[in-house]
Parts: sequence; C-alpha cells; structure tokens
Amino acid sequence: MSVKKVLDWMALAIDVDKKPVVTEASKVTEQASKVAEQVDQCIRHKTSKKHRVFKHLLQEYVVLQNLTSGSTATIFLAQEAKTGRVVVIKEQLLENRDLYSISREAAIHSMVHHENVIDLIATSRNHKVMVLVQEYLSGGELFDIVVPDVGLDTAIVKSYVLQLSSAVGYLHNMGIAHRDIKPENIVLDESKSTVKLIDLGLSEVISSDSKAIYKRHIGTIPYMAPELLVQDAAPRITLDLKKADVWALGIVMYCLLVGRFPWSKANANSKEYRKYQCKPEELLRAAPWTTLGPVQRELLVHMLDINPESRWSVNEVQNYIYRFWPDLDKKGRRTVECDSPIDSGYNSMSEMSNSSAPCSPRVAAVGDAGDHNRKIAMNLQSLYV
Repeated sequence: MSVKKVLDWMALAIDVDKKPVVTEASKVTEQASKVAEQVDQCIRHKTSKKHRVFKHLLQEYVVLQNLTSGSTATIFLAQEAKTGRVVVIKEQLLENRDLYSISREAAIHSMVHHENVIDLIATSRNHKVMVLVQEYLSGGELFDIVVPDVGLDTAIVKSYVLQLSSAVGYLHNMGIAHRDIKPENIVLDESKSTVKLIDLGLSEVISSDSKAIYKRHIGTIPYMAPELLVQDAAPRITLDLKKADVWALGIVMYCLLVGRFPWSKANANSKEYRKYQCKPEELLRAAPWTTLGPVQRELLVHMLDINPESRWSVNEVQNYIYRFWPDLDKKGRRTVECDSPIDSGYNSMSEMSNSSAPCSPRVAAVGDAGDHNRKIAMNLQSLYV
C-alpha cells in the first residue's frame, strides 16, 4: 500500500469558480503532499535522485575505519577515491528487517537539504544491505562535549538551539517529523560552532489528517514526550508528531544548560516528573532549575508543556529566542538588545493569552537576572577551588 494511501493526505481546497488563495499554510500543505508522493515513488521504485548502482558506488570509496557496529547496521568512515573527501557510510542489513522503514529513511533523507541536517550524498542497495553515504563532520557528537552536572555556556546553547530549531522547523514544514532528537543524533563541525541533525531512521511523513494514527513507542525514552509514554496498551494512537519533536528538543536544551536530565522518563514512574506534573512551582524553585535564567526557564516550561496542544511549536520557540534571549560577551554584557518578558508586560498568563506573542510560563520566574548571574559566578568559582 502506498504512503499516500496510508497517510490519506488532504488536497488543497480549490473552488472551481475561483483561483486558489495561496497562503503560507497552503504552501506547507502542498509541500508536505509532494514529499509524501516522492517518498511513495522512491519506495515503490526502490530509487531516488541520489540512488546509485551498488557495485559502482562501492568502487568509488575506500573504507578507513569501522566507527560502530550493531546487530542491524555498521557505520564506516570512508574516503572518496577520486576527491579525497571523507564521508560516513551507513550499511544496514536487510535480512529479517522492515524493508519499508529502511527504504523510507533513504527516500526521506534524499529530499532533505538544510545547512543543519547532515547531507545525504548517495544511496544504494542490493539483496543484502542498504547503503547510505553521508556527509562527515569531524567535531564528534554533541553528547560528548556536555559537561556532566555543569552543562555549556548559555551563549553556546542559544546558538545550538537556534540551529536545531531551524533544522526541525524545516523538516516540519516539509511534513516530516524526526522522532529521535537527542545529543547522540547531533554532530558538530571541527570548530564546534555548527551542529547538524543526523539519523533519519525513525523519521516519519506527517499526515495533515488530525485523526491520523502513528506508532507510539518511537524514540529514545529520556527524550520522549509524555503522550508517548502513557500506560496504555494501544501501540498506535493519534499524535502531534511536531509537538513531540519540540519536547525532545526541550530535553536536549535542558541537558545542554544543566548537564543532566530533568527526569529519567516523562511518566509516573519518575519522582521528578511526578513533581513537575503535580507541583511544578515547587520543582522550578529548586536546583538545578534555579540555576537557569528566567528566559531559559520560561522557554523550557513551554517546550516541556505536558499538554501537546498548548506546547509551543518550533516557530514559537525560535520567535521567543530571537526576542528575549540576549547575546552576551565573555564578561556577561549584552551584545544584542532583547526585550524582557516582564518589561514587555508578559508577566501573567491572562496578559499573554490576550497577546499575539508567546504566552507566559505556568509559574512566575524565580529571581532576577542579576541574582541568576551571581549564582552562576559562584557556582563556576567553586569548581576551581
């Protein structure tokens, strides 16, 4: 059965007597429909614009190193013989595997072109394996540079989150959900200034039908949204896949800022999550939440909103960062002026709900920016005593 039939994509509404009105929303819907059709064609015909003849592709590369090996896939570092360019080759075994899912990864990735998503160079398959040749970044995984229980500088985190939200927003506008956003699936360039999403193995084409159902238990548990972890036997449920991606991005942001997870999993089995769910004011007034600035804390509360309907979209995340999260130099001075959520009048839920700007957090911010900066300075100083 084709992807188009399975997902039941809705066509643009066109009045036969009038020309269709082209809006930003209709452009996104049209783009998503095109992606669904292209993925369907790639899977059915086992080809894409980047598909290569298997034996010819392997002759073009020399394997340098085996990076990782698993029961179903092996990752190699290789070099293109003609140009010397270093690449990553992902080789997936096809035996006893879901061929549809493997083909879907290659089909989706072949259509993605964004500066913060790893580039797919070529793809091929024979009767035993599927091969993906991908861009190589030498800076390693984002996971490896996070200092445990300390995190990263807020200016660096801002840059990374903006880059990642740009990539996720691009995927969402194409009608694609990543479904496995985590630091291990984010790599850095040599300078550590650019980050890119990798591994679209769990990515999924999003239906424009609000009643569409998806596999629930997809992703990596600490980064999975609460709606994915509800104690329910149903393996497929109606989901907002975009909002689930935003939750995962929020967990990543928290880890970058604090150097640890907020909870082990977003369900009742976690004491920390139960407190966040039932007594959020109490949790947010305790460490490590109190080490966060009011802007970062407010942003996280909205990205980690338990209700997916009110959870912010990736566009709202970007807009908030650009408006309220200032750039700081090494001495903590602002290099770009930003609005203050309080100065802008957005200090209550009622005021925010009546505004076109993002709404306020569920609880008031704790302490002012001055107190926050002094606490950070004291914490950092204690590390070197």
